[in-house]
Amino acid sequence: MQLKKLTLQAFGPFKDKVVIDFENEKIDKGLLLISGDTGAGKTTLFDAICFALYGQTSGETRTANSLRSDWASPEDDTFVDLEFYYKDKMYEIKRSPEFFRKKKNRDGETKQLPTAEFEINGRVITKVNEATKEIENLIGLDYKQFRQVAMLSQGEFTKFLLASSEEKTTIFRKIFGTDLYDRLQNRLKLDRLKIEDELKSVKEKIDTERANLEPIINLYGLNLDETINVLDNKIKEDTEIVANTKLERDKKNEEKTKLTNELKNLSDTNQKIEDYNNSKEKLDKLISENESIEQEREKYNYNITIARYISDVLKEWEKDNKSLEEKKEKHKQSKKELEEKETIFKSREEQYSNLKNYSHNVDKLNNEISGLNDKIKEYDNYLNKKSALEKVEKEYQINSKEYEKQNIFYENMRKEYYLNISVEIAETLEEGSPCPVCGSTLHPNKALAHDCDYTKEDLEKAEKELKQVDSKRKSNEASIEEIRNTIKELEIPKDIDVNDEKKKLNELLSQKKEEKEKLDKEFNELSKEKEELNSIINSLKDNLKIFDDDIVTLENSINEANQSLEKLYRENRTSHDEYLCKKLEKDTLVELKEKIEDFDKKKQELETKIKLLEDEVKDKQIIDISVKKKEFDTVDEEYKNIDEKYTNLNAILEKVKSSTKNIKEFIGENKQKEKKYTVIKLLSDTANGNLNGRQKITFENYVQSYYMNTVLVEANKRLEKMTDGRYELKKKELDIKHNIKSGLDFSIYDSYTGKERDVSTLSGGEKFKASLALALGLSDSISNNRGGIRINSLFIDEGFGSLDSESLNQALNILLDLSGNDKLVGVISHVSELMTIIDNKILVNKSSVGSVVKIESNN
Repeated sequence: MQLKKLTLQAFGPFKDKVVIDFENEKIDKGLLLISGDTGAGKTTLFDAICFALYGQTSGETRTANSLRSDWASPEDDTFVDLEFYYKDKMYEIKRSPEFFRKKKNRDGETKQLPTAEFEINGRVITKVNEATKEIENLIGLDYKQFRQVAMLSQGEFTKFLLASSEEKTTIFRKIFGTDLYDRLQNRLKLDRLKIEDELKSVKEKIDTERANLEPIINLYGLNLDETINVLDNKIKEDTEIVANTKLERDKKNEEKTKLTNELKNLSDTNQKIEDYNNSKEKLDKLISENESIEQEREKYNYNITIARYISDVLKEWEKDNKSLEEKKEKHKQSKKELEEKETIFKSREEQYSNLKNYSHNVDKLNNEISGLNDKIKEYDNYLNKKSALEKVEKEYQINSKEYEKQNIFYENMRKEYYLNISVEIAETLEEGSPCPVCGSTLHPNKALAHDCDYTKEDLEKAEKELKQVDSKRKSNEASIEEIRNTIKELEIPKDIDVNDEKKKLNELLSQKKEEKEKLDKEFNELSKEKEELNSIINSLKDNLKIFDDDIVTLENSINEANQSLEKLYRENRTSHDEYLCKKLEKDTLVELKEKIEDFDKKKQELETKIKLLEDEVKDKQIIDISVKKKEFDTVDEEYKNIDEKYTNLNAILEKVKSSTKNIKEFIGENKQKEKKYTVIKLLSDTANGNLNGRQKITFENYVQSYYMNTVLVEANKRLEKMTDGRYELKKKELDIKHNIKSGLDFSIYDSYTGKERDVSTLSGGEKFKASLALALGLSDSISNNRGGIRINSLFIDEGFGSLDSESLNQALNILLDLSGNDKLVGVISHVSELMTIIDNKILVNKSSVGSVVKIESNN
């Protein structure tokens, strides 16, 4: 990762927008010193980079929800925008933390939620957590891993140096892609657990089948192995016994079936005889209970044929008669209403004729109203001109006074100015020399000097202002003359009160308008009423015509209905009286229909049944079947006993056969799985570091230890220079009896003592050297071993203060060598020597309204 540009606003101690363009300022490679006042915000720049990438700061003491500047204005947003290169491709990510800002138009604060914006692979990601995951996938490091290998924050230099094996395992897994070995370990472990479960399942099955065979074992007094060996012969013997029992059961079943059929035939015959006799009795009873059924049938048929037709014609006749009466009544009412409306219409016609002078009266009123409006406008114009004249006359008086005042001031200034010129000329006069003004050679009374500060420019300015006031005064005079001429042209007598006359005219105008409105209203209402009456009269006439037509139609229809009724009575040899006597209501007719249908149905069913049974029961009598029933019960009991015996014997046989087969298969399956389990367990224990008597190191740790050795080789190149060959980092070897999984722990070899010891025993300055060497070695190892993760930037926050002068020079020489090609090493420090050694600087200083940033570059 290579930095291009960092932009932050209202972030930490920075109130305004801060832009650090690493690329354009040519500070994106080499050593870069970040220095300045204590507490000014040097570490905040590291925080900004880390926050932009992961949404968290570079140190554990600062949280993402406390990043807004205390100097920030309510309208300013807090954000960080980072542009960087990764694998020669430029990316940009922008984030805002959670913060509170003052409400714009109200008291109190409002909460702003965190945001993110990151474009990658043609899509823009705006979800905070999703953006962080994409950064982790892109760079190959999560937040904690990035801090440990690329950003050594203040007070945290030794974290990677002192990290546990498990912590280093996670870091190396991301950096060197050893997760496939971890997956292999887990797969082998899962396979081992799976086979263990399968073995347990098989053993449970064996125990189940052993329980099934327990009665057999107890019966013969054998153990499980002996039972399995003799069970095949036992199964053969029991199979023959079961087969013989089945033959005996089948024979008894045939005897039972024969008796069953005989009993059924006897019972069926007896039942048919009973059914035949019962059906005859029911038929006789049905006929005797319905002696009047034929008369009712005749009445029903009359109603559904003749009476129905007569009823339909009568309904239409009654309907038409009712409609005829209604139409006649409506015709009578409409005729009466027509006569009333015609009388009213004639009355309105007379009133309308009385308004024949309406147009003349309206025109006269319109002319009078127009004349009054013109006169009022004339008076309004007169009053407006009088008001305008008074206004201009006041302005004229003001401008005239101002002119007099300005003129006096100007004349005094002019006299003073020219007097001052005279003094200047007098000072140049000599006796005997002619005066340039009067030509006299004698100068008995020269102009004396006096105080005067007026210049020619002052005089010209005063003259200009005087002319401006004079121009306004003359303009007022012209306006006054023009307005007076206009008033004179209006020819308004001077002895009248215009306002009083205007008031009288307005009152007269209102009166004339009211007369016109009243006349218009009366005329319009009368015209409207006349039109409505005319429309109603026409509608009533149309209705009368319709009623006349409807009455003729209904009378014709009634006559036709009377003729149809006479024809029906004649053709069906009936009369109206007979119709009224035999006619049934609908509900009664339905009940009668149901009664007739029920009788016909029952009668037919009984007759059909009697006919079918008649031949079958002819010359037959009911037989007693109790003796045959006892014989059947005896045979049935014997069959049940034999069937129960067969079922029990067969169930035991099948259970023994199934259990014997299963237990043989499960024992074989158990042997195969135990063999496979032995191999898988050995592989799993080896890969996961669980072998007894061996060092507790996993397969992944074993592979990572190779990469760790390459890191240590590169790290020791720097550490040897920084410690003059005294110290060397080594991988700690543990005793095989140690019960903790390890393999990635460090120790330090001290050439002065010739012994190894734990890295925690180093002093503060020594730990810083070891941590710096380790971080640089890790960066080199990443670049040498794989192109997947590229960390081209290292940031170091403080730590140099713990070094003596010689160690400081050694560390800087190493950093200069490291950054010479394409790496950026950023250092935060207060050490004064660094200001003269490192050329590229970012200076951060305090002010009363937040910190400011200054960039110095010699590239």
